Amino acid sequence: MQKSNRVQGAIEEIRSAMSAARIKAQTSGQEQAVGVDFDGERFISTVWGGSYAGGAWTGSWRNQDGVDLLAGTSTCQASTATGIKTFIFSSRGTVSVTGGGASKTVMARTPGNAGSRMCLVVNTVTGRARVVTP
Repeated sequence: MQKSNRVQGAIEEIRSAMSAARIKAQTSGQEQAVGVDFDGERFISTVWGGSYAGGAWTGSWRNQDGVDLLAGTSTCQASTATGIKTFIFSSRGTVSVTGGGASKTVMARTPGNAGSRMCLVVNTVTGRARVVTP
């Protein structure tokens, strides 16, 4: 039970960061970004004090202990992409993605590919993130 709670908690935290970035970009007129580090199992957001410029992040990352973060497919299957995937939210409500593979999906799962998994699929037109469970 605790492992599935960690997976759900990680997805909800990242989803919250994305929602806040989308809303702040639309209300401020300035791009906002959320970065997910698939190698370090952590994420960062410009809304929460992170800084993204020239393809590089600075600031405090939020670690997701006990959860594997991976790039995923729209059907919530793991991808082999590594590195940092950055979601950039525009003032128009759209989102673009750099690094970490071409998909607009983040997967959280229990370590070792056993047990619980959930995904966030981001719509590039609206910038909204929806939760997908297989």
